[in-house]
Amino acid sequence: MQQARFEAGLEVLRIIHNEYGSTSPTKSTLSVCTAEVCAMWNFYKAVILSAFEEVWTATEKVLTVTAVLSFLAILANREFGEKLVTTWNGISPWWSVVPIGLLVSWRLLKANYTQFILVRAERDTAVTKLESTTRLPRYKPFIVPVAYGQDTEYTKGYGLFFANDDYAANTVSIPDVVIGQTMSTLHFTETLSRLAHNQEGFLEAVIKNPERPDRDGSHLCKEMVSAGTDEIEVGIVYKDTDLRRHRSNCIIKRDANVLTVRIVNQEFIG
Repeated sequence: MQQARFEAGLEVLRIIHNEYGSTSPTKSTLSVCTAEVCAMWNFYKAVILSAFEEVWTATEKVLTVTAVLSFLAILANREFGEKLVTTWNGISPWWSVVPIGLLVSWRLLKANYTQFILVRAERDTAVTKLESTTRLPRYKPFIVPVAYGQDTEYTKGYGLFFANDDYAANTVSIPDVVIGQTMSTLHFTETLSRLAHNQEGFLEAVIKNPERPDRDGSHLCKEMVSAGTDEIEVGIVYKDTDLRRHRSNCIIKRDANVLTVRIVNQEFIG
């Protein structure tokens, strides 16, 4: 009877798994739960199913071992067997909840960890596949522009502010940028040796033109007006901890007399 109940319960769980396991949620499902709740359900559903199977298997083994040992003990010593039966009859049946509860807890924790290992392995496989496709390493920095303006705290000069949203970056620099179709270039004078995670940086800029003296970066907006361009492309180049080079492609856009910045993409350059 217990075996039949177990198989019936297991069949119900399998039906639920086949119905909701690998298929995409329907519109009605999405209206009831968010994607996060659905993901949690899929994870713990597999955990419960695995734990249920393992607990039944372990219980059968424990009962079998206990029965065999008890039979051998009684067969070897009848007096010991009688004491064992007398002692067993004097113990409250509720004490059986303790080992069963411990067994269930252990199996549930084990099933949860097993499922976690499977999910982590799937993630690592996906990341490895992504690396081979995009040529981007797994642990890479990601520098994004923040603003173009004046550093009022230290250098008092004008240039590009940026921040690192990911792993530490080394040797951060910005190559010269040609302004429109003119001979003027936006030149960034320094190189940052290191930019840690969530750290902001600043590189001061000057405008160079072989036909006139250098001017500070505050003249960029006027220079763009003279060049007849509304935006220029800027590349922030940096290295990861394995000294592989990356570039964040950015845009400095002129809107009237206001300069704004935005990130376009990141690429691996070797």
